[in-house]
Amino acid sequence: MISGKVVKRTKLDKEISTDFSDEEIIYFKKTKKEHIASQKKVFKNNKFVWLQFDTFNINVAPVDSVYGVSMQQNYYSSTYKDEGYLFLLIDFRGDQPLIHVRNWQPGEWDLSKQMKLENFRFY
Repeated sequence: MISGKVVKRTKLDKEISTDFSDEEIIYFKKTKKEHIASQKKVFKNNKFVWLQFDTFNINVAPVDSVYGVSMQQNYYSSTYKDEGYLFLLIDFRGDQPLIHVRNWQPGEWDLSKQMKLENFRFY
């Protein structure tokens, strides 16, 4: 499991100019067990956690029972909030559905830069 967090840079003196944005995403690779333990802490440390999904787009891959699903995701908790776009590449061919790709991108990104089914080759 790969997850991430948004970090904000300290404002620099006006006389210093950089090519850096004020925000950066740092990614972490975790096992399923580590991810579940992390989620338990999130729920323990927040008074509330609210997820909203909107603007679903479902595309069929050229392979039977494989789909690309994209949606807008809004996450609000008592300590954090973000808005972005979530993409899932889901395979329904086996006994249990399998998510091959889960990609989250911040809402401020250009829609043309979002991950989508067309970014993958199927054989």
